[in-house]
Amino acid sequence: QHLAVQRRLGPSQNLPQGLSVLALAAERAGLLALSARLSAAITASTLPPRLRTGEMVRLHTEQQAGVERARIALGEAAFADAWAAGEALSADEAIELGLAAVAELQQLLATDAAAVDRGR
Repeated sequence: QHLAVQRRLGPSQNLPQGLSVLALAAERAGLLALSARLSAAITASTLPPRLRTGEMVRLHTEQQAGVERARIALGEAAFADAWAAGEALSADEAIELGLAAVAELQQLLATDAAAVDRGR
């Protein structure tokens, strides 16, 4: 919903936080190239992250650790390709990537839930 509002009204200073949450979720779900693209889009953004609260600082720190985990898991060449693709995104394209990430993560959750239900 946050990204849908960003799409409708235009990017705001809250965009990096929303993308950080998605980058971290993608990394934890094993979507490493997607996580790297989102992280690079945040870094390349002209909208500075708002690190006004301890929670936002913690999120930023966790997201940066996720970047390093993705770099190691993907290998330097694949990571560099994903990073370059993310850096090239405009803010509007980053929003669209974020919305695509939401859809992919929802699909993974639905698949996992269906597998759990079958196991009962």
